Amino acid sequence: MLNDGAGVLIRATGARLGEFLAALGAEAPPLARVDAIEARPARVERRPFRIAPSAGGTVATRVTPDAATCPACLAEIRGTGRRHGYAFTNCTHCGPRYTILRELPYDRARTSMAPFPMCPDCRAEYEDPADRRFHAQPIACPACGPRLWLEAEGICLVDGPVRAEGAEAPQGVPRASDPVAEAARLLAQGGILAVKGLGGFHLACDARDRDALRRLRLRKRRPGKPFALMATEEMAAEIADPAEADRVLLRDPAAPVVLVRGRRRLPEEVAPGMTTLGIMRPYTPLHHRLIEGLRRAAGHDLGQPLGRSAGHRQWRGAGGAGGHRRRVPHARPGHRPAARRQRGTRPPADGAAPGARPRTRNAASARRVRSRAARAGARRADEGGDLPS
Repeated sequence: MLNDGAGVLIRATGARLGEFLAALGAEAPPLARVDAIEARPARVERRPFRIAPSAGGTVATRVTPDAATCPACLAEIRGTGRRHGYAFTNCTHCGPRYTILRELPYDRARTSMAPFPMCPDCRAEYEDPADRRFHAQPIACPACGPRLWLEAEGICLVDGPVRAEGAEAPQGVPRASDPVAEAARLLAQGGILAVKGLGGFHLACDARDRDALRRLRLRKRRPGKPFALMATEEMAAEIADPAEADRVLLRDPAAPVVLVRGRRRLPEEVAPGMTTLGIMRPYTPLHHRLIEGLRRAAGHDLGQPLGRSAGHRQWRGAGGAGGHRRRVPHARPGHRPAARRQRGTRPPADGAAPGARPRTRNAASARRVRSRAARAGARRADEGGDLPS
């Protein structure tokens, strides 16, 4: 089996090829989408299963979207294992795809993870077909992956030792064991942070802090446009009144911003003149850690509600920010609205509905799975980039 510009090429042989063909579409991984299955006869030698190096060719497959942190990875972050608290935890069911991809086919060497060689533990997971991180290209852990850093008040605080190769944080600066705790402290004290998430930066403050919200509006030059709130599903139920359709959207791997009727428990500055709130759930391990850290820093029990105001878009100049280019889902029965192009919300270019049954052609000993979605190629997200120096 290998990746190429057209999709996935599988050479298979055996007595149960019909069942295998049916399983390609019916039992695909959670984030997979099979648009068409093309098959033709081929001479195939019997050998153990293996994934061969990717081949090039004309790109006809779509770029895989990013996906919010899955429950299994979230449990690891909150557990006691080697990924405890690790802000870049991911697996084949979640994490960055579109954001980190430089070109197709989708292999680690063609992503921004290329400068981070896998440690033996990650390599063992990557090569184990029974592991959910089997060939997960962004796989990482504290021993081999990227590190967090916080730049604030003229210093840079770095999470643990920084790799000489592939590290983005400045060298020779003061370091702290937990930049997230310091970031949460700054938010609890009314600070405004630029948080680098999937695809670029967003600006964040404590959504209960009226003064911080006013300062954020002045800096973004946004006097009345509503801010989005980041909150867990439990917190969302405290500040809004989500219907079941809203909850379904909030749980979606795309983590879209969902319009929900508010309960008027937050300052008017969050969404001036609006009866609804735009809510999204935390979509990376970093966001989960920030929300939990902010609640601790503010002296709140973790069972109590808290939202974070987030204006998505990087700074474009001193004291200003670019605007949104997205549509916000508002749930209606039987309707799944189009949304912003990021984190899995891009509508299919060919109009095929997610989860639709793939087209099958000529079931034979060789199976070719081809994605016929967007032919846009691998492009950086338009929300991407760095803050100006």
